Amino acid sequence: MVSTEWNPHKRTTVRAPDIGASCFPANPSIITRTYPASCEPPATMFSSVLMARSTSYLKYSRPPDNYTTPPFPSLYWPPQDTHSAGSLYYLFDIWRFTLLWTLILYAIFHIGVAAVALSVQLLFSGRPAYWRYLWTIPVSYAVVAGIQAVFAGSFVALIIGAAYISGPFWMSTWIPFIWGWACVLVILISSFSIQGGL
Repeated sequence: MVSTEWNPHKRTTVRAPDIGASCFPANPSIITRTYPASCEPPATMFSSVLMARSTSYLKYSRPPDNYTTPPFPSLYWPPQDTHSAGSLYYLFDIWRFTLLWTLILYAIFHIGVAAVALSVQLLFSGRPAYWRYLWTIPVSYAVVAGIQAVFAGSFVALIIGAAYISGPFWMSTWIPFIWGWACVLVILISSFSIQGGL
């Protein structure tokens, strides 16, 4: 099926094969007619425009007409409620939310670990000769956290984004937040000597 445009209120040029459906005439030639909303042409893998707008897809796959991407973080309570203001439909938005949460949580934990390392050096070593260079510890931890968060957040975001979009489902803004914590827990578990047993 070849379609130049689909709008239930406009006349559309469609090549309709003889499939025996009431929506199409028997003549497979190029025709021009108006399709009612209840008789929308079925989507195929070769018509991406119709596939995205087909009624065979779940209602959660299409954003509302007045949809705008919610600002970060847009966490709503209780999380089981459905809010259009806290829904993500596009892969870029899913990636951005997941990456931001991963960066924030990685920064918190890495800076916390750096603070513990500094306190150990200052409390139990007195004033070591290399105390002037202790400021490099939080800086190096912050750089490592940023690099790890970019790779982990992007990788996880693309996987879960592809899963939700292929569903197709909208994604709650809580999902990137939860996966950000999952990435942090992976780092914490891998820091122990038992990571070989995972």
